[in-house]
Order: sequence, then structure tokens, then C-alpha cells
Amino acid sequence: MDGNHDDPRFHRYYQYSDGTWFMNDGTTGSVPAEDTRTDTGKLLVHFNRGLQVGQQYGPTLDGKGGFNMTADGRIEISKLYMEKNTTTPMDYTPDLDFSNPVEAVFSQDQINRGVRNFKWEFDPNYGNGNSAVDVPLYRLGGMYCMRAEAYFRNGETALALADINMLRTSRMREALFGNAPGVAITSLDETTLYHEIGFEMYWEMYRRKQMIRFGTFDKPYTAKPTTEPYLRVYAIPQATIDVTAEISQNFGYIN
Repeated sequence: MDGNHDDPRFHRYYQYSDGTWFMNDGTTGSVPAEDTRTDTGKLLVHFNRGLQVGQQYGPTLDGKGGFNMTADGRIEISKLYMEKNTTTPMDYTPDLDFSNPVEAVFSQDQINRGVRNFKWEFDPNYGNGNSAVDVPLYRLGGMYCMRAEAYFRNGETALALADINMLRTSRMREALFGNAPGVAITSLDETTLYHEIGFEMYWEMYRRKQMIRFGTFDKPYTAKPTTEPYLRVYAIPQATIDVTAEISQNFGYIN
């Protein structure tokens, strides 16, 4: 996302009805206690959406099942620390620097590494195992990405660029930034298209298939060495093979 930090799709601050912007950078000292969960009646805090980078701020628990509050009855916002290591600030870093470059393993004092994502606001009325939030299997933005890639692969680059720019410019930033629309790009090559689809579809279970189509899946990247092309196709579960004589294991896997 380098060079695209103002893209409305990457981050969005939340504004409460009293006008308070939850800036999440230490400048917001409190937010109004105006919303509650419908299942428990407890106070609800709205977080910013999108990619969360840097030191995080938010409510802290009072040890009695509620939030720490200010003297005037608002929810206090404080500097946050990692839940599993309370001496490590919740300072999310864009870089994933693993001690072993081929193993995605962090020690407890490294668990702040990596950007966190809240593309859509979580469902506040259910526990961790349930949610009433819809999962976006297909949506209009995905259709534009699909058509743009089809245009591009058919040599119709101008039409592909128009679809990508529709996605870039149809969203606006929040009123805090003057409702500024996203900025169009002027040209499109394969690398740019690859990135643009990622900008639109991140966190929607889309990337693996896209990487295979664009020839990047087999290459090494964070905590992953170069892999053989046969790994683009999953192995068939042995239990399926055992009960179906007509099925044999996919190429490259041991039957």
C-alpha cells in the first residue's frame, strides 16, 4: 500500500454522534458512553476500520466487567499493551521480521509485529464463536476486479483501467478529511493491476487464487520458501481416496 495511504479503503476513523472522532493515535482521551450491546447491555466502543498500524489506543477494563471511565462519565481511552504480554506495547509494525525467515513463529515479545485488519466492524452482540455479520463471498467490487483482469488479459487496457479507477474513485474519505474521493491512476500494467486487485479485495479470501493466476504463488515471500507448482492444487484427503476407487491422489502428493 506504499504511496496509497490516503486510499479510503485502507482506513476509516469512527465519529460518534456527539462529534468525537476516535483518532486512535493518543489524541482522543475519551469517547461517549452512548451505545450498548443488545445482548448484555454493556457499553460498546466502536473501533476504526481498515488497516491498523502503529501504537494502538482504546478502552481498558476496570476489573469488574466494565470499562475504566472518566470523571464525567465517558469511556476513557488509554495506551494499549498486548493481551498475552502486558509489557509489550500494542504497536503494530508493517514488517514481519521472523527470527527464522521460513517459520511464521513469534516470541511473546514480538507479537506486536504485523498490521492488524478490521475491514468491517465486528459484530458487537455475539461472542467469539458466533456472529451476525455477513461474509462477503461475492460483491460488486469483486466483479469490477474480475472484469478489469479479463479486459487486461484480452488487451483492452483502457477498459481495464476504467474499471480500476471506478473502484479507486467511488469511495470517499470521512468528513474529517473533507470527504475527499480516492485518486485515479493514469496507466495500468500487470504489476499495477495485481496490486490494485489486492487493494480492493484484501481480507476477502481472494488472494491465493489471484497469486496463482498472476504467477506469484510459487515465489518466496514472508515465512515461505519457493514452492513447487503442484502445491497450487490441494491434496485429496486420504479418507476420500479410501472409499472411492476411481479417485487417485493429485500429482506430487504421496498416495
